Amino acid sequence: SVVGNRHPQAGEPSQFSENENGGNLTSYGIISVLPGRAPGTRLILVSGARTYALASFLTSSLTLADLDQFLRNKRQPEFFEMVIEARVQGFKLLKARPAAFRSVPASLWK
Repeated sequence: SVVGNRHPQAGEPSQFSENENGGNLTSYGIISVLPGRAPGTRLILVSGARTYALASFLTSSLTLADLDQFLRNKRQPEFFEMVIEARVQGFKLLKARPAAFRSVPASLWK
């Protein structure tokens, strides 16, 4: 229920903690797109206490459009990791957005 941020950038907290407000839960998770071990492959990791919210974020046409615009603003890195803030009610995703973002070098495993 807590996501740590080892190297917070300006304006970012050192950790993101779940909180509840009026029946809605704000939860955090990590989505990582990393270089695969074989050339031309990718490894996608989804981790957090509420992975259903992250899966919804990655499959909804509305949030994918927002993510596409966000990545364009970040110069479309091939590999990255990001903390996603997701507001949920039960198992329903109400809103989601990137809360922290880092590019990952292609040479990660080398």
